[in-house]
Amino acid sequence: MTEHRTEPRRDVREDETPETPTPKEPGWSNSAPHDGITSTEPPPGARSMREAGWSNDPVDAATTAPPPTVTALEPPIAVIGDPSFTVHVRGTGFVDGAVIVFGGQDEPTTFVSATEVTTGVNMSLWLGADPAVPVAVRNPDGAISNALPFAFTDPGRRH
Repeated sequence: MTEHRTEPRRDVREDETPETPTPKEPGWSNSAPHDGITSTEPPPGARSMREAGWSNDPVDAATTAPPPTVTALEPPIAVIGDPSFTVHVRGTGFVDGAVIVFGGQDEPTTFVSATEVTTGVNMSLWLGADPAVPVAVRNPDGAISNALPFAFTDPGRRH
């Protein structure tokens, strides 16, 4: 059984309650809400404090964030031989530093917002490319989105 240490009573200022330890008190913890318990031992049934949900480690937030999602490409198609242009990738969960992965290649990317990133497409680099290439977004933490196809069409197939 884990023993819990209690702190000696001290005078309480008017603007605080005795149940709330201050950061300068021994036993103060920023790791989880607790009922005055200052133990660093996990609660019964848990192998660790993290397993018990008692952590505010910034790594936890990064590893539990959902991956980005790509919902649209604008434009979604280009005609081979057309001039270079900017493609807008729209979706959710993009963060500053996100990179567009166009046809398997990291492209210089402009972060616009959490729902839009852009890159320039140099059409001369895509001559003879597959008719469709996957476009995805990778956030700096390595999380990668789903991919949507970007299509290249033959100039003779214009309608």
